[in-house]
Amino acid sequence: MQYISIVLRSIVIIILSPCIIFGVQGSEKADLAEDALKAIENCMARSPAQWPVDIYRRLAKDRPDAFLPDLARSLGVLGTCLHAATQLHDAVEAFREGVQILKPAFLKLPSAFAQLMGALLSEYISHAKELGETTDMEMLAPIIAKFEEIKDKK
Repeated sequence: MQYISIVLRSIVIIILSPCIIFGVQGSEKADLAEDALKAIENCMARSPAQWPVDIYRRLAKDRPDAFLPDLARSLGVLGTCLHAATQLHDAVEAFREGVQILKPAFLKLPSAFAQLMGALLSEYISHAKELGETTDMEMLAPIIAKFEEIKDKK
């Protein structure tokens, strides 16, 4: 904890350095420091498993084909962490979102995404059942059909 405090202080000093250099005074400096501390506290309050989700979500806005599969994978990791932390509803939602995000890529190129989709699908279905929630069959039907098609080809 001591190291975190040192790091936080260092970040605030770095943020305030331009204030000193460029002569920002009074309330402007206080507002900047307060904003910096709020951003740091917000980051610290979030689960480390959430960080990759946030990063890939931003990257996927500009290049969805390149980063949506990584976002789906990160949501699967987040779901696993949330489940382990007994945040079961949030875990199911993370897995559901991962399946939803990966669905177009999987339907287009199933061989490339079958393993990831299979893992996300399995976790989503099993954890939804664990909570007594119904699964989104409208979303799942084409995915299940594609898996059956793959199975029939083998």
